[in-house]
Amino acid sequence: MKFKARTKLAEWLKVATDLERSQVALAADTSINYLYQLAGRHRKNPRLTLALKIVDAANTVRNARVLREGCEATPERCALPLLTVYDLDLDN
Repeated sequence: MKFKARTKLAEWLKVATDLERSQVALAADTSINYLYQLAGRHRKNPRLTLALKIVDAANTVRNARVLREGCEATPERCALPLLTVYDLDLDN
């Protein structure tokens, strides 16, 4: 069986709160379940418009956490990874 590395979206979902996951799903016009399906590589690449919405929503939530927790100087301390559209490319 071929080992598949954890996706960046899976890392994001793991450290996000329930509220943060809900905010992303709502803003991206999708479901939390679909986000987990993408993260677990159970779905192929999403449409570009949906991928852009997911990335934008996830990074908006991440930036809000960075500002709220006062870790602008070291945002990696806030745990939520910064996502890009390339992170949703599941063909790799």
